[in-house]
Amino acid sequence: MIFADIESGATQSAAALSVVLMAISLLLLLSCGGSERALLISRRSRLSLRVGALVYLLLLLLAPLGVVFYRTFEHGIGTAWAWMTTPAAISAFWLSILVAVIAVPINTIFGVGAALVIARSKVPGRGCSDALIDLPFVVSPVIVGLAMILAYGQGGWFGSLFLDNGIRIIYAVPGMVLATVFVSLPFVVREVTPVLREIGDEQEQAAATLGASSWQTFGGSPCPRSGGA
Repeated sequence: MIFADIESGATQSAAALSVVLMAISLLLLLSCGGSERALLISRRSRLSLRVGALVYLLLLLLAPLGVVFYRTFEHGIGTAWAWMTTPAAISAFWLSILVAVIAVPINTIFGVGAALVIARSKVPGRGCSDALIDLPFVVSPVIVGLAMILAYGQGGWFGSLFLDNGIRIIYAVPGMVLATVFVSLPFVVREVTPVLREIGDEQEQAAATLGASSWQTFGGSPCPRSGGA
């Protein structure tokens, strides 16, 4: 009963905040006009909209983060440090480092490759590939985990094949790496693709005209200039 009341209250608060933001947006649209008064209202509306968005982000992001820090250090720094130095916490820390060390090079290789295909290639299906890159943004992590279990779990499509050869995917490092790469790959592609489109391919065409190989062209023009992304 208590959880139901909390959930109901949170839903009502979110609905009320959404109504307020919609009202501010409507006011911003209606206030657009040629007169000085309309311009003044428009500026006030934009300011109100920005304040509302900042308050929304504050409640959505910073408030939960503040609760986490409060709960972590409410018994003192010594107690929190004792929790963070337990064998389980240290093992989780090094496991995170291991997954990151493996996932970052994979993301770099496949992310830059996918960005080159989207920005440079004219192959059929490029639009479909561009849309599939954003799939992790719209798919719930719960669905991703379920799909991985169905594919690589015991009795899954490929699970028996890997398990028979002594390779465990689910609830092991390979599964964590796959999930991390799946979630973070779109960020690499979406950062590199605009850079490749902005710099153009004139230098690559000049390098090809001078007899440079594909790897020499890639290493001399797009790779260094897209490194900042």
